Amino acid sequence: MNNGPTVIPSVTPGERSFLYHFNAETFQGRRGPAIEWLDGQGLDWSHMAVFQRWGARHDQRSVLGIDDEPLPPFEVPWASRQEFLARVQDLLKSYPDLKLLMRPRAEAGASA
Repeated sequence: MNNGPTVIPSVTPGERSFLYHFNAETFQGRRGPAIEWLDGQGLDWSHMAVFQRWGARHDQRSVLGIDDEPLPPFEVPWASRQEFLARVQDLLKSYPDLKLLMRPRAEAGASA
């Protein structure tokens, strides 16, 4: 049964840039501005799963070439922790299976 056309979620250029930095930092095992921002906001890294899912499906660069290509300028595209969490909730509408992965932040400085 078809419930109508599939809507592809959108990610802003700033969110894409943040995702590139986050993936590079986590894949290369180094702290950088994306991880620092998440930790500073008391956010568990698992919240990035919705952006990573979007990247895996719609933007090869988000996972390919993170060691080879220069990163775009870093920016934080959300004005606050609450705005980030609202975007996560918005993207979860497209990827509801990821909701089980979202963890509240247990303690400052400790992430997945």
